[in-house]
Amino acid sequence: MLRRVTKGGKIRGRLHAQSVALIIKTRVADHHVRPGVPLATAQAEADKFSGHSLRVGFATTAAESGADLRAISSVTRHKTMEMPRRYAQRADQLKTSPYNLAGVGLEQRQLRKNEAA
Repeated sequence: MLRRVTKGGKIRGRLHAQSVALIIKTRVADHHVRPGVPLATAQAEADKFSGHSLRVGFATTAAESGADLRAISSVTRHKTMEMPRRYAQRADQLKTSPYNLAGVGLEQRQLRKNEAA
């Protein structure tokens, strides 16, 4: 549960879901605003995120790190195991992606090219 914190550092009640979404969208937009990036582009990137993104990100990274699905669901408070299983499948896909194998991808080609020079 995310809670409000005053400027004086006092912890208050629970944040509303819309407040969490607005904070996330603002921070993502701020991150994307830099020289040469139009504000509309930054806003379009921010619109891809929501308060739910935190839950998904936590569950996926916990699964990538080997956390037990029941432990993940106890933190995320999923009532069924269906969504944590999906997050674990996604984490497994990311871990076993061919792009993570040595010698695969553009970065590796560039390294070989540099070594040959």
